Amino acid sequence: QEDVFEVVAKPLVDHLLKGFNSCCFAYGQTGSGKTHSVFGEGSGDQRGMLARSIEYLFEKLEVLSVSKEVGMAVSFTEIYLDQIRDLGRFYAERHGVGKRGTSNITNLPSLPEASGESSSSGLRSRTRATSTMGKRRTPTGETSDRDPGDVYLNQDLEIHESAHGHVYVEDLSMIPVSNIRDVLEVANLGIKMRATY
Repeated sequence: QEDVFEVVAKPLVDHLLKGFNSCCFAYGQTGSGKTHSVFGEGSGDQRGMLARSIEYLFEKLEVLSVSKEVGMAVSFTEIYLDQIRDLGRFYAERHGVGKRGTSNITNLPSLPEASGESSSSGLRSRTRATSTMGKRRTPTGETSDRDPGDVYLNQDLEIHESAHGHVYVEDLSMIPVSNIRDVLEVANLGIKMRATY
């Protein structure tokens, strides 16, 4: 996991910090290891690229925050069967934060000068339970027989391009965060709501 992070994700974070967009896209057959590479397991050596990238990003932002005011917002999307779903909306609704319908974020919290966060942060692993097939997941990870008209299931957000050539997802939740724990909580809650495994 460390080697994959060093070769694939770390350069993307460095590129991001220089003011450019970065994207790490995992594509492949079912069972080929995409989820393991991106999310990993737990908080030790098996944590994936996402947790390691977040840790690295916050290390770099702590240095920047000494001379500049720094803020951050995150979003979490899933593209599955040609549908775009906002997996961050569950965190946003639970905590009453985030803006929908805009790509311009204002009033972001400043990052603390020293977050005091452990570098062993990680994402919780999620396994597929065959006994829940046909049931829907709730934001707490439980299963229920929700109505097929459920807002989550029918999410089909659209990608747009602004007059200035910026690509964005309309109505995507942008969640202000100020530490590693906030980002990982957004990710952990979103992972529970994924349609894919």
